[in-house]
Amino acid sequence: YFDTSDFAFFHQHRRGIRPRHKARIRHYVERDVCYLETKTKDRYGVTTKHRFIRRARDFEIHPQDLRPLRDSIGSMPHLRPSVWIDFPRITLVGLEHPERLTIDLGLAFRHGDASGGFNAAVVELKQARFNSRSPGAVGLRSLGIRSQGVSKYCVALSVLGRVDRTHVFRPAIRELERRSDA
Repeated sequence: YFDTSDFAFFHQHRRGIRPRHKARIRHYVERDVCYLETKTKDRYGVTTKHRFIRRARDFEIHPQDLRPLRDSIGSMPHLRPSVWIDFPRITLVGLEHPERLTIDLGLAFRHGDASGGFNAAVVELKQARFNSRSPGAVGLRSLGIRSQGVSKYCVALSVLGRVDRTHVFRPAIRELERRSDA
């Protein structure tokens, strides 16, 4: 993940500001492909993601990346690496219902010499329009899994002590700790 030197993207999220942005490079190991990705949550809560393909295992922002970044997130502050987040992901795709279930396992965070993580799963049900009767929603409910918002990026920065004022993320961190101990 990338952020400004004063963690503007983190603080936008922490304060609930919209629009807000995230910038990251995601490497898909099984396909050996990388994307520079931006996510913007607008004032209505709608998230727009832009992806720009790049060479596999290229985790730097290059001068040629600045224009697509500016086009997708607006004024372009100087971005620098803020945290690495590693995890294996399982994706289940609905065959009869338009939904995906992603399961991120064993989150590991690092920046410099600092590292941390959780031995817990982060499960996300992705649907164009939420349907509480879909197989994914019914299955999660039957397992007693309840919805709780979590930003892996914000949690990682909080756990590594890279930012101040992390109280808003404490419930998610406590739940991940509790699940890690289970």
